[in-house]
Amino acid sequence: MVETPRFKIYHWEMLAYTKIPMHQHPEEQFGYVHDGALLLEFEGESHTLYEGDSYFIPSNMPHALTALYNTNSIRILFEPRS
Repeated sequence: MVETPRFKIYHWEMLAYTKIPMHQHPEEQFGYVHDGALLLEFEGESHTLYEGDSYFIPSNMPHALTALYNTNSIRILFEPRS
């Protein structure tokens, strides 16, 4: 993990079928799927993300993630500008 006052970067390993339940946070979130696949749920829709795909979740947007396979991704959380 790399962390500064405004952002955090994580390498995120998720085992197949691991679910991060619906939640929200004040940070904006960017993600990149290095390998495997994720099911991203937000705004009442589901999106399947595969190797090479990326995503953006705005600040305070409820969302959930499920690893469909063993998955490695990069997650970046940014504090919103005031």
